[in-house]
Amino acid sequence: MATTFVPSTGDAIRPYGRSEIQHFPEAASQSFKRGYPVILDAASNENRVKVSADNPTAAVVGIAAADASGVTGAMVPVYLAKPHLRFQVRTVASDAVDFSDIGACRALQAHASLAIWVVDTTDAGNDSVVIERYLNPNTNALQTAEGDSEVTAIVHFDPKCTIFGAGT
Repeated sequence: MATTFVPSTGDAIRPYGRSEIQHFPEAASQSFKRGYPVILDAASNENRVKVSADNPTAAVVGIAAADASGVTGAMVPVYLAKPHLRFQVRTVASDAVDFSDIGACRALQAHASLAIWVVDTTDAGNDSVVIERYLNPNTNALQTAEGDSEVTAIVHFDPKCTIFGAGT
């Protein structure tokens, strides 16, 4: 019988295993939360980070390790989105575990009602992250059967969507 695991605001994207943190200045008027993906700001402010829109496919710096201060130029820690580093993220409610997603690029989206981001395993057109495996969010045990939903996915960022790219 398939199980739906209910996520909460505590299920923000976070590192899985080894991580690297670097501080970046905030772009103007930011209100992102810890666990939100951040990207480079627009022209002439490319050294600053801002919250990503749904389905980021370029200029991803990483995952915010702290809430934004709202002060332009304030330094914010970011877990870097280097392709060899892993993150854990919940899947969206409508997506049941399907092992054919392992190794496939999928999209990141803001959760419809929680202040967290989730991976949409049905969206193969907006390559943000690559699914590596699925875990039971209650036990962290490897998912051994398909069909459960809102599980934890272990992912790494698609090299094409990060500022670190392939070979860095």
